[in-house]
Amino acid sequence: MVFLTGCKSLMRLERLESVSLEYNNFNKSIISCLSFLPSLNILDLSFNQHLGRSFPMQELSSLRELKTLELSYGSC
Repeated sequence: MVFLTGCKSLMRLERLESVSLEYNNFNKSIISCLSFLPSLNILDLSFNQHLGRSFPMQELSSLRELKTLELSYGSC
């Protein structure tokens, strides 16, 4: 339930252009929330070990402005 509340709050930031979420323990569920940020052009998810080996790129296909995606030192 906490995740859904956080996701709804994040989705209200529709003008957010850059977000740095490195050094967290996010899993793939964060990706579905981030996919609702249409203005996002920089996304840094480096050092998130719980994203898994296969990153769900298709979930980010709605981010038409995304220019930089940082996934270094994760498990993907």
